[in-house]
Amino acid sequence: MRNIVFALFTCALLIFVSCSKENSNVDITGKWNIIYDSSYTGVGLGNHIVEYRGHFGDYFNFSSDNKLYIKEGNSIKTLDYLMVTDSTAIIASFGITVNGIPPNTFIKDFSAHHVTLLTPFFATPGGTFGRSVQLSR
Repeated sequence: MRNIVFALFTCALLIFVSCSKENSNVDITGKWNIIYDSSYTGVGLGNHIVEYRGHFGDYFNFSSDNKLYIKEGNSIKTLDYLMVTDSTAIIASFGITVNGIPPNTFIKDFSAHHVTLLTPFFATPGGTFGRSVQLSR
């Protein structure tokens, strides 16, 4: 059900963006090395930040078919992504998902060799949630 909601949301966004978006200068496609990845996990008193420093062989690989392949240590994930603007993307299951809708991921400090991905940080009664990733190539 979550995949259907994401697919419908993505289609609606695609229609909206294709009608209003100018040519994008951002080309995030390709393989990026992980420098740093931090996010919050747990709830209540168990809520804490998890920091990961990239190792040789770790990567974020943005493919041209809107798939994001992530390898961090022994963890391997495949996520759907959609570029919305030059500085915003939607990446499924990348930050806190509210009502089945993933948050915007903001693209900062983008250059040919560096990019920072940020999801909004939320402070809730259950704890803080958000994600920040620094990549290089």
